[in-house]
Amino acid sequence: MAKSHIKLPDGTDIIIEGNPDEIAKILELYSVKSEASPRSAGGSTKPHKPSTDKGEMNGDHVLELINTIKECDESEKIEQTILDRLSLVNRILLPLYISHQHFRNEIALQTGEISKILTELGTPVSVSNVAHCIAGSAKSYVAGDKVRKRGQAVKYRITRKGLTYLTAVINGGK
Repeated sequence: MAKSHIKLPDGTDIIIEGNPDEIAKILELYSVKSEASPRSAGGSTKPHKPSTDKGEMNGDHVLELINTIKECDESEKIEQTILDRLSLVNRILLPLYISHQHFRNEIALQTGEISKILTELGTPVSVSNVAHCIAGSAKSYVAGDKVRKRGQAVKYRITRKGLTYLTAVINGGK
């Protein structure tokens, strides 16, 4: 069963449990209501659609990645070999690996999104620790869409070397 955590603009927290289709329906209903301007009384709006640019999707891609990690065929192995262990590199590579394996590498992630995914999976890693690890010990396993500069958002994807490494970790190799 998938679980989702939503924080509304007014500060209310909503936790949804159900299958991914049910959660998607609820999120679609919420996105229609939440995009209405607070000043408009009953104005109609359309739901937010993903962009057609590769790697530029709406905020739901974080939820999709979380649910996929929790419900994919490898979820038990992932929990045992990555989430229950202390390797920061493995944890940071996990969302990028899932993006590649289950979403045809269409989702590129920023450090903040990686941090949110890991927090939802029960292994919180701060944004600054994600950034330091990507710049340090994980740099040969990821590729950014631009040169990393302070204050600029960089979207990361896993490299072929990172895929090989994390596949070996999940299958009990390293």
